[in-house]
Amino acid sequence: MLAASQSFIDINYGEAADNLPLPSSTARLVKSTIITKVRLYGTDPTIISAFFEMGVAGHLPASSPTVSIVSVGHEVLFANASLASWLIPAMQNLHDALPPNSSVKVSTVNAMDALASSDPPSSGAFKPELAATLDPLLAFQRPTRRSSSTRTPTSRTSATRGQIRWPSACSSPTTVAPDAWSGLTYTNMFDAQVDAVCAALDAKGYKDVDIVVAETGWPHKGNPDEADATVENARAFVSGLVSHLRSLSSMPRAPDKSVVTYIFAMYDEDLKPGKASERYFGLFQTSLAETYPTGKLKEEKSDVWFIQS
Repeated sequence: MLAASQSFIDINYGEAADNLPLPSSTARLVKSTIITKVRLYGTDPTIISAFFEMGVAGHLPASSPTVSIVSVGHEVLFANASLASWLIPAMQNLHDALPPNSSVKVSTVNAMDALASSDPPSSGAFKPELAATLDPLLAFQRPTRRSSSTRTPTSRTSATRGQIRWPSACSSPTTVAPDAWSGLTYTNMFDAQVDAVCAALDAKGYKDVDIVVAETGWPHKGNPDEADATVENARAFVSGLVSHLRSLSSMPRAPDKSVVTYIFAMYDEDLKPGKASERYFGLFQTSLAETYPTGKLKEEKSDVWFIQS
C-alpha cells in the first residue's frame, strides 16, 4: 500500500519450523519492538489469540481485533496454474462475506516474476501470458482500492537465485542508478523494483491500485555458493530498510507516498525446502534475542495490527 504519511515497520510470521517460541512469547516480543503490523500465513487459533491478547494489554480491545488485510493464496499465478482460475472467485466470496463498509482489504500475493521487464523501472510491464488472469484480478482490486501485494526480489530471491547482488539492494547515496527513460534516479534496488510494479500498473491503467510489499528481507546464512547470505549483509540490508521506511522516504515515481512493507521474517524456519538461505531470514532467534542487533527495532511504537494471509 502506498500511503502519504506512514512509517510502519511490519513483519512476516512464518511457521515452517519445529522450534518456534510459544506464540505468547512472540506476541510479547513484537510488542517490545517498533513493529506495528504482523502478517500471518496460517489460521492457528493459538497464534491468532496470542496476538489478539497482546492487544488487550493496551492496544486492541478484545472484542475488536484489528485485521487490515486478508490475503488469498500465495503466488497462485506461478505456484499452481490449476488454481489460478479460482483465485478471483475466492477473493470475491471473501469480500462479499465482510460486513458492509468494512475497512478490511482483500488481496493476494504475487512474485516479481509477474513482470516481463523491470530495468529500468519505468519500463515495468507485466508478462503478457498472465493477462487472462491478471487483468480481471486488477479490475477486482480497483473498486474499493483493494491492495495488490507483491514480493520484491530483495526478499527470498536475492542471494538464493542471484537476481540481486550486493550492495545494490541497500540504500546508498553514493550508488546512484539513473533511469534514462523517466529521468529519475535510484539509490537502492528496493525503490527501483517497487517503482517497476507501479509502472506496470500504470501501463495497465491501474495507477490507483495500492501496492503492499508483502515480503522483503535478506538471509544471514546460506550454502557455500550463496556468498551474499551473510550476517553483515543481512544487518546492513535490514538497518538500511528500516531507516529508509522510517524516514518516510517516498518512491521516486510517487514522491508524495511511502510504501507499506513487511520484512521477512520473524524467525528462521528450519523446515523450509530449497537452498540453505531459505531457512535463515529470521530477525530473531528462538531465544527471542536479535539474530544480528541493528539498533533499529527497540524503540517506542504505537498500536499493533494483524494481517491474515
